[in-house]
Amino acid sequence: FLERHVRPVASALEHADGDPERRETGLEMAGALWRFWWVRGYLDEGRGWFRRLLDRGSPDPTRARAAALHGAGVLANLQGDYDDADRRNGEALEIRRALGDDHGAAGSLSNLGNTAFDRGDYPAARRRHEESLALKRARGDLRGAAVSLNNLGNVAHHEGDHDAARRFHEESLAIKEALGDAAGIAASLNNLGNVAVGVRRWDEARERFRQSLEVRRRIGDRHGALVALESLAHVESRVGDREKGVRLFGAASRWHVRIGSRHPRMIEEVHRTRLERLRGEMGEAAFAAAWTDGEGLDEAAALALALG
Repeated sequence: FLERHVRPVASALEHADGDPERRETGLEMAGALWRFWWVRGYLDEGRGWFRRLLDRGSPDPTRARAAALHGAGVLANLQGDYDDADRRNGEALEIRRALGDDHGAAGSLSNLGNTAFDRGDYPAARRRHEESLALKRARGDLRGAAVSLNNLGNVAHHEGDHDAARRFHEESLAIKEALGDAAGIAASLNNLGNVAVGVRRWDEARERFRQSLEVRRRIGDRHGALVALESLAHVESRVGDREKGVRLFGAASRWHVRIGSRHPRMIEEVHRTRLERLRGEMGEAAFAAAWTDGEGLDEAAALALALG
C-alpha cells in the first residue's frame, strides 16, 4: 500500500515540515514510516526526513520525538553511522524512561544493543539485549521477546557459542511462527543458517538461507533479501560453485549501492577477506568476469540465480 503512495506521503511530510505548528505531526508520521524505508531500501530518503524533522522541530521530550529518534537510529545503524545511531537511540531511551514508557525503552535498548553488536562490542550488546528482554517479558510482549532472543542468538554466535546461539534462535523462531510473523521468521531462518555455517553444516546452512530468501522475496523485504543473498553467496563460494558465488557477491554489491546500505563493521572485514581469497583461488580474470556479470543483474535476476 505505502509503495503506491510514496509521493503523497512525501508531500504530507513536506507540508508538515514547512509549518512549525505541524512538525509534531510530521514526527509522528516519520516515526511510523521508518520500517517501510528500511525494508524497501529507502535509507537515504528516510534519514533525510528524520534530519529535517528532528533538527528543525521542537526538542520537547514527547512520544512522537522518541519514536522519530528510534527510527532515525535504526536507519543510521544500517548505514554504518554508529555515532549518530547511538546519539539518536540514547536520546530516545532517555525520553522513554522519563515518560515511563517501558515498551519504547525496550525498543531503544534493542537498538543500542544492535549498534554495539555492529561495532563488535559483544559484551555491551549482550547487556543491552538482556535488559531489553527482561522489560519485554515483564510486559508479556512475545513479539518483542522474540526479537531480543534473536539478537542474543547473534551475539552468542559471534562469540563462538554456537549451541547457545541455536537455542536462542530456535526459541525466537517458535514464537514468530506462533505469531505468524513472516519477516521475523525469515530473519531467524537466516540466523540459523549462520549458526550452521559456524559448525560447518553446509547443506543445512544453504537450505536455511534459501528458505529465508524465499520468504523475504514473497513479502517484498529488499533489505532482508540482500542479507540472504549474500549469505548464499558465502556458502556457494566455499562449498559450491565459486563462479556462482562471485556472481552473487557482485549482484549484492550493486544492490547495496541501490538501497544505500553498508555491511556492519565486523562483517565487512570478513567479507573483504573472503573476496580476496576467492580472487586468489580463481585468478584475477575469472574473478573479474564473474563479478562484472553479477553486477549487471537486476534484483529479480539475482534472486533467480540464488534460488536456481
